[in-house]
Amino acid sequence: MRAEGEDISMAGKKDKSCWLASFTLLLMLVPVSAQSVGIGGSWLPTFEQDLLTFNGVSNSYSTDSSMFKCKAFVDAVYVEASFGFAANIRYYSTIDNGDSTSYSDGDVGTWLTFCVMGKYPIQLGGLAFFPLLGLEYDADLTYAKTGGGTPAVSAGSDYDQWWIKGGVGADIPLSEPVFLRPEVLLGYKFNSGLERDKIAADERNAAASGNTLYESLTWIGIEVSVSVGYRFD
Repeated sequence: MRAEGEDISMAGKKDKSCWLASFTLLLMLVPVSAQSVGIGGSWLPTFEQDLLTFNGVSNSYSTDSSMFKCKAFVDAVYVEASFGFAANIRYYSTIDNGDSTSYSDGDVGTWLTFCVMGKYPIQLGGLAFFPLLGLEYDADLTYAKTGGGTPAVSAGSDYDQWWIKGGVGADIPLSEPVFLRPEVLLGYKFNSGLERDKIAADERNAAASGNTLYESLTWIGIEVSVSVGYRFD
């Protein structure tokens, strides 16, 4: 008889397979009308705010995280689709009632990233500027939970990440048909399954001991990327 944990694990793998298949199909369709392709890298500093109200007393915990990504993109005039590999390094800065403490150890993960963004090109002289808005799905490969405890490495859909991102980019000609594409994006990350489970467990444990706890997590990121592209036309 299959254990309950195995059923949950299998369900997570099926969900991830469905999303990966969907993004792969989209990335296969975009090149049909592709205008350009390219490769590049990005740096994404992220900031987490963990707000807790315990028996009416509020505390704030913040986490600074740096994610690094290498990627390839396909541009179809009004759509930019990209995929890549990302890894992060975390540093914790905890603020509790005005007292600040920093930690150099933290959870570290690696992900396959899939991003689809709508764009509207605006030609200004020899440069092309464009606003961007879209979604990114990060499929977890590994996740090492350190944070002062016993290291544990695992991967699964609970560690996957969804982002909504928007910003601006530009195409700067180098030598036809090669161009440079810098982009700056502001992103909001939805809580992962791991983070939702943490909030639920914290509030449940507080209630079991006769206390009240309200907790919220907010993730914001600023992605700065530079890519080198090749234009077909």
